[in-house]
Amino acid sequence: ETLSSMGVHNRLRITDCTSGGAIHYSSTSFGTMYNPEFTDNSPFDFGFTGPNATSLQTITIVNGIINNYKISGTNKQIDHQATLDVNVQDVDGSAIASATVIVDDVDGTEVVNTTTDASGDITQQNVTVTLWTGTGTPPTENVKTPHTIRVYKNGYLTHKQKFNLSVVSAGVGTTLAIKMIRSAYQTIIGLE
Repeated sequence: ETLSSMGVHNRLRITDCTSGGAIHYSSTSFGTMYNPEFTDNSPFDFGFTGPNATSLQTITIVNGIINNYKISGTNKQIDHQATLDVNVQDVDGSAIASATVIVDDVDGTEVVNTTTDASGDITQQNVTVTLWTGTGTPPTENVKTPHTIRVYKNGYLTHKQKFNLSVVSAGVGTTLAIKMIRSAYQTIIGLE
């Protein structure tokens, strides 16, 4: 199958294709593919092909299951992302609103900086798991996980942990449930 334009594609599934790869994408219009599942295709599942580009061209794949890639031509990359959902509660299970949530990738680059809502949730984030660059089958794999999450809220101990961001299955990213502990020192009204 050859895609000549890339808008938003959702839930494409191709398996057992042996006639030169499942998807070949060659265009100057780029977009995002959500929840694809391309497996057991030969010699690759997804190919980003075409002439050399003068500026960087990126195709983004969110929550996809794709076993192998091909890139031909220069200045191209495939950004394979997973969704990240975070819920923050205290140890008793009560939601913590307005907590600051920061996520850094394996290189220490901040990729998420947001706050929780009244339910303790952040807005779902799309975060890079692997960045494929260069040419070849497969191209160069730049793994961006494990990630580190830090959660801050006045009156609570800072929560920090490493986690592996991943696509659990086509359409399903990573969900973290964070439990925060109240700090031992709290201001008592009238005492300082």
